[in-house]
Amino acid sequence: MALEQIGLLGNAFFTNIILPFVLVFTVVFAVLQKVKVLSDAKDVNAVVSMIFALTVVGVPAAVGVISNIIPVIAVFTIILFVWFMITGFATASGVETKWSEGLKKLFQVVLGLVLLSTIAWATGLFDYITIDKAVAAQVAQFTILIGAIIAVIAVVVSGAVDDKEKGKGHS
Repeated sequence: MALEQIGLLGNAFFTNIILPFVLVFTVVFAVLQKVKVLSDAKDVNAVVSMIFALTVVGVPAAVGVISNIIPVIAVFTIILFVWFMITGFATASGVETKWSEGLKKLFQVVLGLVLLSTIAWATGLFDYITIDKAVAAQVAQFTILIGAIIAVIAVVVSGAVDDKEKGKGHS
């Protein structure tokens, strides 16, 4: 669905004035509150933030840059969020499986490759790669097999380390 068909979101006033104003105001206000350059007073920071935001909205070239970069930043933020969420679930210190640091790093590298592959798929980059379908299927099967073997080895090794740690505690 095109943005123009959504009503308010397709309105030029909304996309070229309101959204950039709110974004610039919020970012500048947050930075001023955190850094405390001018004052601890919120009202002073709000006035300065509003001046910055109104100035940016008054310059069409700046609004154009903001409008072009927002989708890129949004996609990048979502990718980082997914990365942090998955690695946080798998490698958190509170997780029952006590992975070694090397195993955590290996998992993050594999996860990074999977994430890059997913991004390449989502952006259509895979359409430009010309590989025979049979070869691609064999590579995928081989990769899954190697991944399963590595996972089994990791589980066995982490179990052996846990057994050694349990033996040390009873001595």
